[in-house]
Amino acid sequence: MKPRRISFIVTGDVEKKSLVPSLRRYFPATDIDGVPVTWLTLPKLKGATTHRLRAGADPGTPMRKLARAVVAEALRGADGTPADLVIAVDDVEVHNVDQIGVVCDHFRQAIGVEFGAFVAKWLVGEQAEARVRVRERCSFHLLSPMVESVFFGEHAALVRAGCAPGVEPRLASTDWEDFWCVDPDLLPHFDRENAAKAASTPWWREERHAKHYLEHLIGAHSGAFYEETSHGARALQVLVWPTVPKGPTDCLLLRALFNDLADFFGVHSPLGGGSASPETYVGPPGRRSTRLLRNM
Repeated sequence: MKPRRISFIVTGDVEKKSLVPSLRRYFPATDIDGVPVTWLTLPKLKGATTHRLRAGADPGTPMRKLARAVVAEALRGADGTPADLVIAVDDVEVHNVDQIGVVCDHFRQAIGVEFGAFVAKWLVGEQAEARVRVRERCSFHLLSPMVESVFFGEHAALVRAGCAPGVEPRLASTDWEDFWCVDPDLLPHFDRENAAKAASTPWWREERHAKHYLEHLIGAHSGAFYEETSHGARALQVLVWPTVPKGPTDCLLLRALFNDLADFFGVHSPLGGGSASPETYVGPPGRRSTRLLRNM
């Protein structure tokens, strides 16, 4: 029996090294029909959200490359065999934390452009069938504001990342996707950073940068620097995901990712019940007939 394949396309070093093994622990080894499932992480791509995306603008080159990789993996496959589920994951970043819809719109546009180019080159005469395959197999998900934010949902993950065992982060909320540091020791620093960036990036809020706060906590404990491929990967590798959302309306984007995977396997989400982001989860397969992708 030929295994089914889930392919992840990511844009960060932490995700490249640890996201797939971390998620895989919470899902069955076989799909709903008992067919074995393999998980792959494709080569990392450049992040598409490292600058502020403009509403109504054409998608930039990184976004198009991300969409191109998704379409190619679903319709052709890196090894010549199309994947059964392709999930692209990018960080929202502080640049775009207040405009999830704009990020998703850019990806939708990029999929439209890259799908047309791929079909014209490789699948002439098969556009309708290819469109169905993309809708059934492809998803785009976001981590907000960045992958490090989820570490704050499990105290042991912060310790694995290099924080002191007794660390007590000072945050405004337990919804890590609405990350907002209120550590009084850093308030002057936040004011300086925001003021320095006000002219070029007036939307910038340093207090929302989860990785920078994590770097501060690690440095205050040991004087060490945060290394994504060691500290970050170690924190994510065995993350206890069900502990991350603290309430049914927390971590909506994360719940969307888990719901999407749960639908593929025909199981309940390991995160339990709760709301999911309407931007990145449209419900079970029967509600997707008019959508562009599985989740949007």
